[in-house]
Amino acid sequence: MLLISQQNKDPMCCKVSKNILSNGNVKSDLYIKANVAKMEAAADFNGVIIQSTYTDPVTRLSFLLNHISLPYAIPYELLVPSEQGITSTPFKKFKANFLRANIAEGGKTWLLEDAERDIFVHNCGMTARLAKNSWLTGIFIDAEAYAGSIFWKYEALAALHPSAYTFQDYQNKYFETGVLVGNEIAKEYPTIKLLIAISYEQLRSVTPTQLPANKYGLLPSFLNGLHEGIGNDARIVNTLEDGYANRVEADFDYDLNVQIAKNVPYLNSVKYPTVHVHGMSTWCDYPGTGFNFQDPSKNYNTPEKFEANLEMALKRVDWVISYCEQINWQAPTVGVNAPPAPYLAALSRVAVKYGVV
Repeated sequence: MLLISQQNKDPMCCKVSKNILSNGNVKSDLYIKANVAKMEAAADFNGVIIQSTYTDPVTRLSFLLNHISLPYAIPYELLVPSEQGITSTPFKKFKANFLRANIAEGGKTWLLEDAERDIFVHNCGMTARLAKNSWLTGIFIDAEAYAGSIFWKYEALAALHPSAYTFQDYQNKYFETGVLVGNEIAKEYPTIKLLIAISYEQLRSVTPTQLPANKYGLLPSFLNGLHEGIGNDARIVNTLEDGYANRVEADFDYDLNVQIAKNVPYLNSVKYPTVHVHGMSTWCDYPGTGFNFQDPSKNYNTPEKFEANLEMALKRVDWVISYCEQINWQAPTVGVNAPPAPYLAALSRVAVKYGVV
């Protein structure tokens, strides 16, 4: 008999008003099931990002998150063991959990080919079904162009697929695909929450003539379609990963204002004000600056600044992602990557103050 609380069975019944989710060092469903008690005791987050594993007949043990934009339709029956593993995980403190989906990584799907587009839509739908059936809050969509992915870049796509298709043709197709993905996700999980790390703001300083050469030039077209296609009961939260450098109130004000419809670059969605939710991000260990575990006062974000950043974000929005590269909040090794005690205390104070835990 599974000892799972009833509240976990309906991800919408646990409406925590403020959320701090950990991202970085993302763990697999297998690891989380084996270590959830230790993870929940490690730090005062109220949600975790999960990598779903499944056994593929070709690639053996695989991560779902990297296969969504490959031209291979994943049968849902391959995901059932992951579903069973997640639903049998005894979550207690983690009430806002998300499946990670790197929709541009791999990036081998050519959306101008309808058969490949339909596979991409199918894989997005299967990810939503897995989230719904696993009683998760939703999907964490990372649209970043990892490993030189050309998924959003017209000039690179056109060079790889010589054709008469213009940039406008690609924009139309990416919009259409976004609508179809939104429809499919809403069909599978009507009340889903989609957290998006990389969004419209990537194009805030890009002119229309620069779009075809930009590595995110087609992203707004897809996002416009996604907002149009998603159901009215779903929510799309822009967690604005670029917030890693924020340090003062004006930085967080900027991140809020860039999500207001009139300020969103290349926005063309009537439904955006209805389904969009403002979110924010902060980094504990600032990328590229190193992290001093012995003397936190030397870090870009000291414990005091980390605490202040969390507060400034939570004063403005309900969804905050805390990123890290060197710290391992969820499975720390003492003396190697365990967060120093002052950072744990800072997180705890904010979590208690804002009712996160």
